[in-house]
Amino acid sequence: MSTFFDFLLLLLGFSLVIFVHELGHFAVAKWVGIKVEQFAIGMGPALCSWRKGIGIRSGSTQAAYDAALRKGVPESELGETEYRFNYLPIGGYVKMLGQEDLDMAAVVHDPRSYSSRPIWARMCVVSAGVVMNLIFAMVLFVICFMWGIKTPAPIIGGVQSESLAAITMPNDAAKLGITTPGILPGDRVIAINGKPIRTWEQVVMSAALAKPGESLHVQVDRRGIRLGFDLVPREDHDTQFLALGLATTQSNSIIDFKPGSETASFVQSMFERADIGSVHTTPGMKLTEVDGQPIDAVWQLSRAIDESDGQNLKLTFTDAQGDDVQHATLRPDPDFMIAQVQHDSTWYAVRHVLGLVPAPEIAAVNESKDDASGPAIGDVIERVGEVRWPRADETAAVFKPRATVPVVVRRGDQQIKYDVSVTRAGLTGFQISDMPAMSPPIVADTLATIPAEETSDGEPTEVPSPAAPLNLMPGTRLVSIDGTTVSTWRDVFIALRSALDPTAAQSMVLLTYELPIPGHPVESASWCIDQPLARELLALQWHSQLGVNIFEPMLEVQKAANPIAAVQMGLDRTWSMIVTTYQTLDRLVRGTVDVKQLKGPVGIAEIGTKVAGQGFAYLLLFLGIINVNLAVLNFLPIPIVDGGLMVFLIIEKLKGSPVSIQIQNAATVVGLLLIGSLFLVTFYNDVINLIGNLAS
Repeated sequence: MSTFFDFLLLLLGFSLVIFVHELGHFAVAKWVGIKVEQFAIGMGPALCSWRKGIGIRSGSTQAAYDAALRKGVPESELGETEYRFNYLPIGGYVKMLGQEDLDMAAVVHDPRSYSSRPIWARMCVVSAGVVMNLIFAMVLFVICFMWGIKTPAPIIGGVQSESLAAITMPNDAAKLGITTPGILPGDRVIAINGKPIRTWEQVVMSAALAKPGESLHVQVDRRGIRLGFDLVPREDHDTQFLALGLATTQSNSIIDFKPGSETASFVQSMFERADIGSVHTTPGMKLTEVDGQPIDAVWQLSRAIDESDGQNLKLTFTDAQGDDVQHATLRPDPDFMIAQVQHDSTWYAVRHVLGLVPAPEIAAVNESKDDASGPAIGDVIERVGEVRWPRADETAAVFKPRATVPVVVRRGDQQIKYDVSVTRAGLTGFQISDMPAMSPPIVADTLATIPAEETSDGEPTEVPSPAAPLNLMPGTRLVSIDGTTVSTWRDVFIALRSALDPTAAQSMVLLTYELPIPGHPVESASWCIDQPLARELLALQWHSQLGVNIFEPMLEVQKAANPIAAVQMGLDRTWSMIVTTYQTLDRLVRGTVDVKQLKGPVGIAEIGTKVAGQGFAYLLLFLGIINVNLAVLNFLPIPIVDGGLMVFLIIEKLKGSPVSIQIQNAATVVGLLLIGSLFLVTFYNDVINLIGNLAS
C-alpha cells in the first residue's frame, strides 16, 4: 500500500510538472491576445471538463457550449476556454485558435488566431512552457535546499585495484613527500576540472559524461592536504558507463531491518561469510571499533584491512542502545587479479592468481531452499550439469529456464549431489558468488593468457599466463608453495608474497599440488613468474567478505544557511542539470552513453516511486530534475516539440513567409517517427529491467 501511495504522489507530481509547462503556454498566449480553445492535462478524449457559463461536465463541454450559442446566449457570458482532464494521464496541451498539431501552418483569418499574431508573440508563446519548467525547477530546488536533502558524501570508500585511480601518483607527489600511488579510502573529492564537488552523484556524472579519452583533473582532500590526480575514465563493465573506478563510502551503521525479514537473513549471511557468524545482528547495530580504534565510516575499516598485511583484526559491534557490545575477529582476504571474458555480449570478471582461477562458491540461498539436502552458503561448486569445475562466469549458460540441472558441491570433506529446478525466469534459488571460494585452494581453470600493462595508446594487452605451462587439471588442489603448506587461497597469496622477488627479472616458485585422481601421488612443478606480473600481484590489496552493502550509506545534509543561499544553490543546481542533460545527448552521439541506459516512462515511474518513498523533499528534488529534463528535451530542434516550432518561426522570420505546409508535415512525420522510436526502445528497456528487478 505504501508503494501504491508513493506512485500516486509521483503521478500527482508529474501532473503538476505538465500543468506548469502548459500554464506557461496558456498565460503568455492570453497575454499576447491569442484565443485559447482548450487547456488540457492528459491526452485523448476528455474524462471531465469545465467551462465558464457551462460548469463541470463528464466528457467535453463543447456540445453544451455550441448548444448555448444556438440558443442565443451571448459569447461574453460563456468561457472561450475549455479546461479538461483527458483519459490518458500522459502529457498535456494548450489548443490555440489557428494552431493545429497536424497542420502547423493552418491559417485562421481571425485577429486572435495563433497564426495571425506577430512572430515575436508566437516565439514568446512557444518558449513559455520551457521557461516555466526551468523557473519551477529552481523553485523546487530552493525548497529542497531550505528543507535539507541528505545525499551520499563524496568520500572514497574503495578503489578498483585495476583502475587508474589506484595506480596514478598525485601531482607534485615528490614535493609533497608522497610515495603511495592512487586515491585512497577516506579521501574526499572536492573538485573535478575545477568545479566544486558536494555530492557523490557529481563524481559519478562527471566521469560518465566525460569526453572519450578526456583526462579529468580530480582534486581530493587527504587529512587536510589537497592532492590532484589526472585520470581518464574507463568504461565500467557492470554499468557500461565511463567511471573512475571509485566507490563511495558507507557509514558504520548496519542497514535497518526487521527481525525475521529477508534483509535480516541477508545481513546475518554476510557475517557468516566473513567467519564472524557468532555476532548476533540487531537493528541499529554499529561497527564502533577496529583494533581498538573508534570508527564512524566503513572506509576506516577498509583502510585497516589494506594496512593489515593479512593479519587478523578485532572488531567491536554495539547495539542501537549501546548496551550490548560484541567482539569478533575478522580475517582479511586477498584481492585477486582480474581478467575480462565475454559470453553472449556480456562481460564477466574472472578472478585469478597468476592465471590460476579458483573454484566458485554459493554466496546466498533462498530461505525456503536452505536445507541439508540442498545448496548452502559456502558450498564449493564442483560440477554443474556436465561441466566439471566451472568458472563462475560459465555457470549462467548451464542453468536453462524450465530445466532441472544436476549440481555437485564440496561442503567441507563431503561431496553432495542435488538437482536444481530452474524457474521460467531462470532463477535457481541460490546465487553463485563472483568471488572465489577461499577454502580449499582448488583450481577450476587455468587461463592461457592474462591482461598485462596497457600500451602507450591506452589499448589493453595480454601476455601468456605463467600458470599455463603447469597444465593443471580442473579440480587440482594446491598443497604448498616453496615448502609452505597452503590450505586456503589466502595462504597461497601470503606464500607468494614471501616467495616473489620484485627486483628479479623472474621468480622461480616451487608449487606442490594434488591432482583430482584418487590415489595419485602429490606432484611438484617450478612456477616461473616474470617481474611485471610479480609486481602486480604484490601490489594487490586486501578485502573482507563483510561487504560494504550491509552498511547504511554515509549521507551528508545539503542545506542552505538562509533563503539567499538557497536561491543560489537552486540556480546552481538548475544550471548543472541543464548542462548535464545536454552532455548526455552529446555522449549519446559520441557513443559513450548507450540508448539502453536511457529511462522511458516506465523506468522514470519506477525510480520516482522509490524516490517518493524516501520522503517528500526527495520527491520535490526528483520533480525538479524532471522539470529541467523536460525543458531541455522540449526545446531541442525536433519537429512536434517546442524547439521544432521555434525553428520554423526563425525560418519564417528570415524568409518573410511561413515554411510550406508540405515541409512542415513531412518534418512532423519525421519527428513523430524519431520520438516514437525512442519511446519504444526506452519502453522495452524499462520493461525488461523492471521484470529483472521483480524477478530478483
